[in-house]
Amino acid sequence: MLGKIWALLNLTAVIGAALAAFLAPRVRRDWLLAVIALWRGAFLAAAAAATRFTPVVGWLLLYEAGVAASEPIKNAWMNEHVRSELRATVLSVQGMSFTLGGALGLVMLGLLARSTTIPTAWAVAAAIFIGIAPGFLWLGGVADREDAAALER
Repeated sequence: MLGKIWALLNLTAVIGAALAAFLAPRVRRDWLLAVIALWRGAFLAAAAAATRFTPVVGWLLLYEAGVAASEPIKNAWMNEHVRSELRATVLSVQGMSFTLGGALGLVMLGLLARSTTIPTAWAVAAAIFIGIAPGFLWLGGVADREDAAALER
């Protein structure tokens, strides 16, 4: 059973990455990242609310498609908006922040799951994803203002 789920996770990741490649030239990256954050939050919340094994796995597979779609889009967006002389530093800090944040987040969600339930921890993680979606739109606005200011110079 675990082997089948692992294979489905990998297939879902390929589909998510292909979806990102298809949508990236057609949709603004800030909007796309916001939608993907909402996607991830919605399907993680659905998994938290599900009461049977098969729907939980299905919702988590759809969540994973969003994970695979977000990384290449986020990296491309960062490469577009970070000056070349700062790019290596920003990407390095982003990587370290991801590692630290992921580790702390997993520990905190694990403690929450242990003291309550796994669906409760998933629901909290879903709320975090939904909460960060507007941040991508805000960052897109900041980038637009900086681009406009650079054109005026």
